[in-house]
Amino acid sequence: MDENKYSPYSLRHGFAMLLAEKRADPIQIQNALTHADFRTT
Repeated sequence: MDENKYSPYSLRHGFAMLLAEKRADPIQIQNALTHADFRTT
């Protein structure tokens, strides 16, 4: 991986966006990201 292009944040964001694009349940996305509050997701 190119260290300048990828970060833990960008990978988590990409993962969440893929789930959202596949119309995953927002609560499942919240749980996958271990966010305590849905508004964080």
